Amino acid sequence: MKKQNLLKLAFTMLAMIVMTGAMAQTVVNEIDGVTSYVEYADTDDPSMVTVGMSIPLYVRPDVTYSPNWTSAGGWLLNDNSSWVWGITVSTATGTSIVNDNLNYVEVLAENTVGTATVSVYEKNSTIPCDGDSKEIDILVVAAPEKGDITITDIATPTAGTITAADASDYVYCENATDLPSSISINLSGYPNFELDWEASWIALDANGNETGSSTSINNAVDVVGAGSSTTRLENEEYSLFTGPFELDGTNPGVKYTFTFRGVTDLISRKGDFLAGSRTWFSDDEVSFTITVWQAPTTGPIFHIPNNFGTL
Repeated sequence: MKKQNLLKLAFTMLAMIVMTGAMAQTVVNEIDGVTSYVEYADTDDPSMVTVGMSIPLYVRPDVTYSPNWTSAGGWLLNDNSSWVWGITVSTATGTSIVNDNLNYVEVLAENTVGTATVSVYEKNSTIPCDGDSKEIDILVVAAPEKGDITITDIATPTAGTITAADASDYVYCENATDLPSSISINLSGYPNFELDWEASWIALDANGNETGSSTSINNAVDVVGAGSSTTRLENEEYSLFTGPFELDGTNPGVKYTFTFRGVTDLISRKGDFLAGSRTWFSDDEVSFTITVWQAPTTGPIFHIPNNFGTL
């Protein structure tokens, strides 16, 4: 069975509306304004969801009994039609069906990575026949993680990595052999990633006081890693900033500040479908500074000239 687009509708409502009774539910993706489902086939990979998040499922009604399940028909369901949903949990303990509403449900992957299977069949109160059962496999996966941050060429801490526990102010002279050359971060999850991070620099006067205004290097959510993949990466290193860490040409010092916050990945953003807003993971803030100083220029030595005593 090939995949086929079942539903691709643009809406402008601000919330997910679930209409009961004869009306079908309408699901609205507030993130991009488009609701898009794809038919699940036995040959598909499992439908993936990040632990702690929810995903929606719906089953297309039999058009013989619900002929108005169309855009022109107002997505109406037959009053006598109903759907029986079930879930079999294998290893994804805590995964359950919530918000069961006719041919629509949400699956909450509450607390454990693993697998589960959701089943459904259609029935009609006016006839004695139940529909055949359909199943979809659910794979609950770990959340994305922000790992070590690497300051290339730094002498300390060990192995050139920092975490929130040892983040501090690293100070160098401009021509030091161990002056850092770049900043990178390790990320785990399903690419591509979004990373919330910030970097800026500000000049320092001769007394170490900040002077002038701060200049932003990065103050945005960046897409990190190319493409999309349902294969999880562990501690994949991504370069974020390549120096040079240099002076501004006017002041004797410059302080660079780096702050790293949360991360999302391909599968966690799928879990944002219902909420309509980003859920950030590993958002324990890590911040550190790299300060570069101009080395003092030693002036000439002055002495009493040898002819001082000339008469």
